[in-house]
Amino acid sequence: MIKQILFTVLLSLSFTAYLTAQRALTGLWVGTLTQGENTYDVKMEMKKDGRKLSGSSLVILTDTSYIELHFNGLFHEDRSMNIYEVDILYPESPDIESEYFKRTYQLLYNRSFNDHFLEGWWHEMEKSATDNSRRFGRIQLKRVEDDSKA
Repeated sequence: MIKQILFTVLLSLSFTAYLTAQRALTGLWVGTLTQGENTYDVKMEMKKDGRKLSGSSLVILTDTSYIELHFNGLFHEDRSMNIYEVDILYPESPDIESEYFKRTYQLLYNRSFNDHFLEGWWHEMEKSATDNSRRFGRIQLKRVEDDSKA
């Protein structure tokens, strides 16, 4: 009888943890992306469905220039995730040699009492890892709380 109760409690706790991670990752994330000496504001609207991630990223390059992309990804049990930008949503016909390029992100999810964070690395998707001109950098994001739920 005690084993059955213990099993039920553990199952309930693991399901609760799963739902918490589901809700914690879904939403708007804001922060910065660095590339060499440059720092850019970035926003990600993310949705988590099981292990699958999807959404859009917005990198603000200047006051008048930005790139918006659609992404897919996977969330792993160790709280890490891989995100792949797959489609450029804006601008429609980007200049390939400019800052308009797709990225791959390796992120780690962390949380404190009331805050949720994503931190990690990114690199340019189209160029080989051995290409010295391949762009890369760091990214730090914080989840924006939805005040409408309060």
